[in-house]
Amino acid sequence: MVHTKPNINILINQAKNELSGKRSEIRREILSRIEKRKDRVMNFNVLVNPSEDVPEQQKPTLIILSPEFLGGLNGVNGGTRKKIEHLATKKGNSDRIYRNTMLFGLFRKRLFKAFLRCDRIFLPV
Repeated sequence: MVHTKPNINILINQAKNELSGKRSEIRREILSRIEKRKDRVMNFNVLVNPSEDVPEQQKPTLIILSPEFLGGLNGVNGGTRKKIEHLATKKGNSDRIYRNTMLFGLFRKRLFKAFLRCDRIFLPV
């Protein structure tokens, strides 16, 4: 007997896959738009979604993390905290000398969820 009606598990898995693809697409779009505008920031170097190995920063530096590292009114989660601590204290395998030159920018969980509810991102160009 062949079932032609989709069962609930198939529908749930399809929805998860669609949402996952949408999240990564939105992350890429957000980071791309920030990258294009980072030169508008005055008095700071700006690093958008840097790799783990950020060189020593002697000038004030704004580090904008990927939307996967979220913050909220009550602080940040463990993964975000770990990423910030690593970037702030290490340069490669050695300790960072200029630790107080970095300012970290995070996305708020609530705002990112609002983006996920949209079919398209409408941000000013």
